[in-house]
Amino acid sequence: MATPQVMVPCLAGSTCQLDWVAIAAIGGWFAALTTLLAILVALRTASKQIEVANRAVEAERAKALEIQEREWNAQAAANVQTAARLAHAFSRELRYAGRTLLSKIADWEPVPFRNASMEILESFAKVDHFPKLKIIDTFSGRLDGFADEDAFLLLSVLAAWNFYSASPGIPAEQLVYVGEETREKMARKRCEFGLRLHALIDQAIERLQPYFIGRAQDIYDVDIALSDAAVASIVRIREDMERHGVKI
Repeated sequence: MATPQVMVPCLAGSTCQLDWVAIAAIGGWFAALTTLLAILVALRTASKQIEVANRAVEAERAKALEIQEREWNAQAAANVQTAARLAHAFSRELRYAGRTLLSKIADWEPVPFRNASMEILESFAKVDHFPKLKIIDTFSGRLDGFADEDAFLLLSVLAAWNFYSASPGIPAEQLVYVGEETREKMARKRCEFGLRLHALIDQAIERLQPYFIGRAQDIYDVDIALSDAAVASIVRIREDMERHGVKI
């Protein structure tokens, strides 16, 4: 008779044998189960560590954003203060430039320009006969505190001023020999551009006032009124423009 193999200790002495293969298999399953449990514990621990790390990262990110926002707010406040000061300076410079512009345009009244003196012809043909807009030019790259449309307007004024200040492309000596009608047309075109530029300057001055109003009203200002003769000339030039269908 064959001796039975069992996986539990024999209770009847030598009548049975232990099944060591089966016992070894069970041991392997227990080892695998222990390993699986260890892996699950490790994964759970790692998940908690990742969660803690994520919370730490979010906290650092929130702190960094808060610091960045404070810096942005501080910079924005500084830009507003700088814009107020620059706007006041720009406004003054533009007022003086506008006065210079009108006084020069008055010398180029179209009809009298037909028989203008050599002095007037030289002023008409001169290069850089207007002073530079030095303040606006210097700070044209620091307009962060201004609204976009106001910054664009200031830069447009600067560009138009620089262009208008250049020579019309003909020397005074040649102006003497062109016909009177041609000189009148040239003067009319130059006056038209100048009056449009002056209107742009007035617009810029008006747009700048809200930046510094309430901060610098009491600062002394000089009298920049035009002479009566210049005022009368500007009036006649505007009337001449209207007769030729030009509205400014």
